[in-house]
Amino acid sequence: MGLARPSQTPVTRIALDLGYDNVSTFIAMFRRTFGTTPKKYFDGRDRGRQRR
Repeated sequence: MGLARPSQTPVTRIALDLGYDNVSTFIAMFRRTFGTTPKKYFDGRDRGRQRR
């Protein structure tokens, strides 16, 4: 399953929209789930590392 990032929406905005009060927490949870940072994932650099 891939995630869609609206064109150039900042990770901060995505985190806040998802209900995270702290962007660092969102990034840590994203990394734990997908094995990479949101920036690398959405830039297409680490999509193959996604955990299942």
